[in-house]
Amino acid sequence: MEIRCVGIVGMGHMGVGIARYLAARGIRVTLLKWTKGSVDEVRRKFCDDLIKDVDRGKLITENMTEIINCLSWTDKPVSLVECDLVIESIAEGKRVKRDCLRKLDKFIRADAIVATNTSTLKIGVLAQAISRPELFIGLHFFNPVHRMALVEVAYTSKTSTDVLHYAVKFVRSIGKEPVVVKSSPGFIVNHLLVAQMLEAIRLVFGPRSVTEDVISVDRAMKLGVNHPLGPFELMDLIGIDVIHAMAGNMYAGLQEKHFEPPLLLEHMVEHGYLGRKSGIGFYNYRPDPKKPEPNTAVRGLMEEPSE
Repeated sequence: MEIRCVGIVGMGHMGVGIARYLAARGIRVTLLKWTKGSVDEVRRKFCDDLIKDVDRGKLITENMTEIINCLSWTDKPVSLVECDLVIESIAEGKRVKRDCLRKLDKFIRADAIVATNTSTLKIGVLAQAISRPELFIGLHFFNPVHRMALVEVAYTSKTSTDVLHYAVKFVRSIGKEPVVVKSSPGFIVNHLLVAQMLEAIRLVFGPRSVTEDVISVDRAMKLGVNHPLGPFELMDLIGIDVIHAMAGNMYAGLQEKHFEPPLLLEHMVEHGYLGRKSGIGFYNYRPDPKKPEPNTAVRGLMEEPSE
């Protein structure tokens, strides 16, 4: 099976990122908007970003034109009928993903591979939402898509060996490195990463803290383990709301105590401390994004009651 046309469901950061990456390699992509909102608005922003990359010398005009020509933008599920592979990339929630897949099932070609870009949910639970679970697989791309080489390829007991073979072949054909994993919340990377980030919160804000300084933890992991970002810097980059949802999914799926989301994350989300995207998280980026200072208000949230 040759994958020539890919459908991407979801026009968020990851969905658009995957679509752009594939289109840059000459693969036809149909982008389907699943939530409410203007398709044209997302497309305009996408084209504006391409133009900015041309102006910065990161992209040449000819390549920009090729990318644009490979993309189709729509809010009509029937447009997926010609796709050889459909990748669901909407919000990270079991109910919304299952509902999406269930509704899409009748529009997807009978022999097309169906994939999810989930990073924290069980693939088998999502596969139950479609009529052909043997064609269902996980393709977990990482952010930013154009820079991160890894794609975790997750399978269930019902996934066809042919589908797994074609998925791995496809990942390699687009210049990515596949790592095959069984269906389990978090797969490899997020299983380790989420545990580390939650433990970092406990090291600073827990009852048995070893330091009161997020900078010390970040500096220790960068200098001692050679990580490019410390765990608090990384949480701010990913988004505190996203981390909270990821941890919740992992805890629900694995029932392991160390994945239980600290109440602090919930309070931070309620106060709009979402990280870089809101200008403030564990660090405050508003005075100078290049020289953020620790958000001293975070510790006070520990005293707030749970409602």
